[in-house]
Amino acid sequence: VGLAIVANQRGYKCIFVMTDKVAPEKVRLLEAYGAEVVVCPVAVAPDDPESYYSTAERLFAETPGAYRPNQYDNAVNPQAHYESTGPEIWRQTDGRITHFVSGMGTGGTITGVARYLKEQNPDVQIVGADPEGSVYSGGSGRPYLVEGVGEDFWPTTYDPDVVDRVIAVSDEESFMTARRTATEEGLLVGGSCGTAIAAALLVAADAHPDDLVVVLCPDSGRGYLSRIFDDDWMSSFGFLRADGVTVAEVLTAKGDSGGLIYVNPEDTVRDAVMIMRKNGVSQLPVAKCVMPIEAAEVSGAVQELLLIERVFIDPCVLDLPVEVVMNRQMPTIGVGQPVELSVAALESAPAVL
Repeated sequence: VGLAIVANQRGYKCIFVMTDKVAPEKVRLLEAYGAEVVVCPVAVAPDDPESYYSTAERLFAETPGAYRPNQYDNAVNPQAHYESTGPEIWRQTDGRITHFVSGMGTGGTITGVARYLKEQNPDVQIVGADPEGSVYSGGSGRPYLVEGVGEDFWPTTYDPDVVDRVIAVSDEESFMTARRTATEEGLLVGGSCGTAIAAALLVAADAHPDDLVVVLCPDSGRGYLSRIFDDDWMSSFGFLRADGVTVAEVLTAKGDSGGLIYVNPEDTVRDAVMIMRKNGVSQLPVAKCVMPIEAAEVSGAVQELLLIERVFIDPCVLDLPVEVVMNRQMPTIGVGQPVELSVAALESAPAVL
């Protein structure tokens, strides 16, 4: 947003590249400042041509006279926090700070602040708050819903040597903490701030009475009114439970079904047909990776009848990857949503995920 404001004031054309998990309010805000926004899929590898890293690199190469700030590899990123944020925290706490907790995206904030604070007092503990699945806390970089923090690769702007501890926080804990911060403290903060606050609460629980824990919350919750502060959106991912009979209660009444049956995009059509016949089902979701699957990793669905029709026309289809022949994905519903929604969805779809 800061770049968009400056570009608008100075008459620069500004293009932002972001993933499709970003809240629509953020896209509209950037567009309101006159910027162009390019949205890319989140559930792809960093080196995939469709990733937002690759797309930004391509647009940079194709645009005459372009400059790419590249916050993941720009030394000015942590340096700015070394020169401003770190001294501000030290000054406002009169040097009494004992713990600093921050989310980590590019790693620039925590690196710059940590370098400054440890120069003043090497005993200050630097704690990174990270979404579950991100590489900072030992994950593989698989998708998660929290925006603005975590990574699926190691930015050069991050210095692991100045970070004493990294705490992994789930999407649910991040969002529920952000909502709790709004209702209990009157502070409307975003999901990444919920991640940081959740980690700070863990740090504070083990702290001594004279310790001073500072947690950085850089983002307003106004950019997430259609997401984490929307009950329907939260219910659709299972974070909240609606009144009345929910999908979760129906699943519980059915008993253990043995877990989700699905197929990977690179599996063959032959594999998919065998899985369906073995398990007595007529359709499968197509999803990357292994359980537990993130919502962003579901890319489509296959139906036995449609596959058999394709194979009847051309037997070679049996050896094709599922992703070549799959259909659009099934309607998705959260376990916390009313069962009536799933019934309505099943009127126009053969299955609901």
